[in-house]
Amino acid sequence: MDSNYQNKMDKALSQLRSLEIDKALILFYQLLETEPCDIQLIERIYPLELRKKSADGFVRLSNHIFSQDSMSDEFHHLFAQTYSDLKTKTGKELKPSDMTRVQIYNLFYHFGQTHNNKASSLFAAHIKKGFSEDPHTPIALMQYCEQLIDKKEMLKAKKELEFLMIYYAEASTQQAAEKLIKRVRASIC
Repeated sequence: MDSNYQNKMDKALSQLRSLEIDKALILFYQLLETEPCDIQLIERIYPLELRKKSADGFVRLSNHIFSQDSMSDEFHHLFAQTYSDLKTKTGKELKPSDMTRVQIYNLFYHFGQTHNNKASSLFAAHIKKGFSEDPHTPIALMQYCEQLIDKKEMLKAKKELEFLMIYYAEASTQQAAEKLIKRVRASIC
């Protein structure tokens, strides 16, 4: 990281120690613009926004988090926690229809990794209905099937794989889905 980044970080931390939270947040967000996937930076901002009375800053941060295409383990927990905290902070259920396509696919992936079955199913249904023609859909559904198999939910995985093979016969995932469904059928019998 460059010296400008480090200087801003030092200044933000100094303001934080002086309890000038809003000034520190301004600098943290400037740093976040240059390093959008910096999880340590996000984790510095997160509790500050969560504790504020207004939900606006936390909603802004949540949208930023949900827009990150990171598939790292660190982000699995962050996505799940943010989704839960956002629901609590705003007092309303967060729906896929309120999000961008990128956010929907990201949350769908991370929910599957964190074993949030209810949310995974909700997002799977939304993706099938709203993004059936999107080229990312067969890949996302294939990952979902693999996650179901990892969780030993073979009947649900079989159903999802059959759907995938019927509706995306031309997709690049077809051969992988056929191999996977043979494995699933063998484990069910």
